[in-house]
Amino acid sequence: MRLVLLIVLLFVVNVRVSVAQDHVVELNHNMFTGDQLILLGTYEGWWFKSGSDSSGISAHRGCTKLKPSELSPEMADESGKIEGWFTIRLKLDSSLESIPLGLGFGGWVAVDAYFDKEHVGSIGSTRPPFQEVNPYRRDFLPLEVAPGIVHELTFHVVNFISTFPVKSIRGGEYALKYYIHIDGPLYQERISSGRFWDYLEAFWASVNGTTFFILLAVALFNRKETNLPLIVVYTGIFFLATLLNIPRFHSALTFDQHNILELFVLLLFPFNLIVGVILTARIFKFKLTVAIKSILIIVFIITLANVHLRLDLIQTVAALTTFALGVYILVRSWSSLHGAQWAVVVGLMISTLGFILYGVVVTRGSASLWLEVWLITAIFIATPLSLAFYVAIRFTEIVRDVRRHADEVVRMSAEKEKILASQNEVLEQQVQERTIELTKSIDTLKSTQAQLIQSEKMASLGELTAGIAHEIQNPLNFVNNFSELNNELIDDLKKELTSNNRQSAEEIADSIRQNQEKINQHGKRAEAIVKNMLQHSQKRTGQKELTDINGLCEEYLRLAYHGLRAKDKSFNARFEIRADQSVGKINVVPEDMGRVILNLINNAFYAVNERSKKSSNNYEPTVTLTTKKSGERIFISVKDNGAGIPDAIKDKIFQPFFTTKPPGQGTGLGLSLSYDIIKSHGGVLRVETVEGEGSEFILRLDTADLQ
Repeated sequence: MRLVLLIVLLFVVNVRVSVAQDHVVELNHNMFTGDQLILLGTYEGWWFKSGSDSSGISAHRGCTKLKPSELSPEMADESGKIEGWFTIRLKLDSSLESIPLGLGFGGWVAVDAYFDKEHVGSIGSTRPPFQEVNPYRRDFLPLEVAPGIVHELTFHVVNFISTFPVKSIRGGEYALKYYIHIDGPLYQERISSGRFWDYLEAFWASVNGTTFFILLAVALFNRKETNLPLIVVYTGIFFLATLLNIPRFHSALTFDQHNILELFVLLLFPFNLIVGVILTARIFKFKLTVAIKSILIIVFIITLANVHLRLDLIQTVAALTTFALGVYILVRSWSSLHGAQWAVVVGLMISTLGFILYGVVVTRGSASLWLEVWLITAIFIATPLSLAFYVAIRFTEIVRDVRRHADEVVRMSAEKEKILASQNEVLEQQVQERTIELTKSIDTLKSTQAQLIQSEKMASLGELTAGIAHEIQNPLNFVNNFSELNNELIDDLKKELTSNNRQSAEEIADSIRQNQEKINQHGKRAEAIVKNMLQHSQKRTGQKELTDINGLCEEYLRLAYHGLRAKDKSFNARFEIRADQSVGKINVVPEDMGRVILNLINNAFYAVNERSKKSSNNYEPTVTLTTKKSGERIFISVKDNGAGIPDAIKDKIFQPFFTTKPPGQGTGLGLSLSYDIIKSHGGVLRVETVEGEGSEFILRLDTADLQ
């Protein structure tokens, strides 16, 4: 009886094993993830045989059921190596027909792949010396499988256990999920376009790096601003995070190097969370309570400990906690927000919205490439740029406050002068009523009064002069400091050129150019201060008044031509004005309209002058200014026969700071300001151009809008 039961038991076990061995994974299109991956290592039907014996390729004898995603450190030998053979049987249904597929491997592992017992390729080296697969390289093997046919895939894998910071499979549990996967064409296309993402990552790092170094320079020269050090630290963390996130940078690292780098990035995370909340509270002038401080300390300790544990759940909870604190601070401070603080609010909203949309749209695989690019860009650079705008607006507010105080001082000085003048009149009347015997005393008193008035005027002038000097000193300090830095960089450049180190020389040259741009920028800032003071001294109301447009155009046309002739005696051009007398006088701000016309004329003369330098003697530079009235509309056009504007930059010419002129000859603000002035008058400024033939800028004003 026992023998019969034993036979039956063995038969049942054999049937179950046979059924298990015949398990076939049927792949279909619905198994693709959003990135068009089939995470094959997570499916049932795998058999595993430990060791290097190649007989593991055939049958399932001596094998155990084990998915690649179930590998554990306990399976390693004394040297820390995990080696074995994985086998799975699969077939494709008709939904995957004619779709090019490939085999991909995640984690730091070496793999030999066999398809129906035939070796189809290797990733890394499973034989000494061992060479792991760098997952950031994203190599894959082509897979040609006919639908409806059962095939057998076998993989010889070799991996090592990482003992730092914890004993785990290299790459962790996340890597095991992607250990063995099947790639669709969309995923392979994304891998092929990896260079685009490298450039994009480099762009994010460049933007954050530029923001960081500019803010660092501002902080060094403005140490009394208490929020600047925290802003510099926060933007510096963003810069390092984006810099160290560049995939091509990781693709050249070994596992140990990558592990150290990843540990450093994880260390940045708790500091980023805490500094972000503290900085938000400082900017919004919100006093942190004991409860919030306690939460921050707990979050910091937990996230710092998570550098050792590396649990995604802890990072997610910590991030959500600090985000909730930031929202709480924002809500509590909402009613008192003003000025520069709104720049930070906008940056937080943009980055938060980008993060939410990325989680909702992109991770589901329903977003286009460009939508994904814009969302990630918003996440990575919105907050640092908003802090840069905050600093810029904050300094503008400080300058405005200084000017307001200066105006108050001037007003008080004027009141004091009136008081002194009134007192002087009273004293003079008293003196006139006195006898001739008091003449000497009266003269002495008048002299004393005059000295008092002069002293008061000089005191007021001294206060005003000190304010102006302070305004001008800031850009001059930048000019001096960047000039000294350029001298040092030039010495370094000479050394690099002597050493024939071209790359370093070019980098130093780029730095010199950037510093020179800063010198030019702050020099023009000092110039603008002086011009503003001069303009302030003139009686200009900025109000619209009836203006002879034809006369204004003729005046500025000749002024521009002779002004250029004064600068460059070799400059010569033919110019004419075709005035429509029916235009008459229109209601505009003459100073602003003159500025627009002068800018357009100067640009036209510059264009024909540049072409004349490159053309033969047959070329005659010509600028024509035309006024015309058509119904209720006034048209003013400035036409030149210069080189024209290329189509590639035609849409950019009205953007602030865009210029085609060499450095030092243009700021890129002329057309932008002109566009805004015409728009404020209810008009339109547009350009018609043909490359190689010339350009015509046409200004249209509606008389109905000029009342």
